[in-house]
Amino acid sequence: MSKILKILVGLILSTIFIYFSFRQINLGDVRARGLHFSFVWLLSAVLLYSAGVALRGIRWRMILASSTDISTRNSISLVVIGMSANNILPMRTGEIVRSGILSRETGMPTLTVLGTILLEKILDTLVLVGLAAIALSVLNQEGSTFLIVGAIVLLTLGANLLFVLVNGSISRRLLKLLFFLPDRINSIVSGVVSRVQSGFGTIESNQIWIKVVLISALIWILESISYLCVGASIGIFLNITHFTIVTSASNLAIAVPSTSGGIGPFEFFAKESLTFVSDISVTDAAVYAVVLHFLLLAPVSLVGLFLAWIRGLSILKITRQDGEAMRTK
Repeated sequence: MSKILKILVGLILSTIFIYFSFRQINLGDVRARGLHFSFVWLLSAVLLYSAGVALRGIRWRMILASSTDISTRNSISLVVIGMSANNILPMRTGEIVRSGILSRETGMPTLTVLGTILLEKILDTLVLVGLAAIALSVLNQEGSTFLIVGAIVLLTLGANLLFVLVNGSISRRLLKLLFFLPDRINSIVSGVVSRVQSGFGTIESNQIWIKVVLISALIWILESISYLCVGASIGIFLNITHFTIVTSASNLAIAVPSTSGGIGPFEFFAKESLTFVSDISVTDAAVYAVVLHFLLLAPVSLVGLFLAWIRGLSILKITRQDGEAMRTK
């Protein structure tokens, strides 16, 4: 997909979701509500979110440990640069940016690095679904039984998918199905599948697996608490289970590559999930979603751009170069 087409698709999706997010909102109600921020709560939210970002870097270093030697500082830096690129570019291109930088620095194949990032995303998805199921069970919200059952089914399927990806079952079966392709194409596809698959095999011990899973859970628990702090900063006081639902719904919604920074889908699902689990007004939920997303996007984007600048890198150039690298490595 060309860069222009990616941007166009992202803009269309953002516009659609923003429309559905705010079509019921009366601007007069927003002005009447007023916004009075609590600096202490906002600072707490930023610090908690930053701790979660640092844990992402630590987790990635643990996943990569058996394949390449990378410092915790460098790992965190690359995670932040990747998040910044995701916020600026459409289709979650930041994952390609992060994998491309590490590949150039260590010589590790770009597709293998991308496999480790895909492993992160699957773990995050499973944790978010699990936390949502727990929170819904605690809230005992009317109409949530179907969602809880669905979450349990997804967890079961996801855990099995992760298992077969890690032990290579899928890649072996997929490669067997490619026998009918011309030799040249078969060779290219086999190389891509093998390199991505190797990214799932970088964790070599059960002890590391346990640590990685526990860190993944801690990342999203901290993020849920940071969401609570953002709510408290504008006068929305609910318990952690409400904001766990918001965390899960909004982040699962932007897990699929779409708009830059998830603008549109994030606001829509944050607002809808908050009104589903609480009795706050649609206007308050919409204001909360906008404030929350701005606080998540702005700081990490600026820090990521600064870190890329220190390295003498341009995120746009990295994206183009890495796209070429993935076709050759």
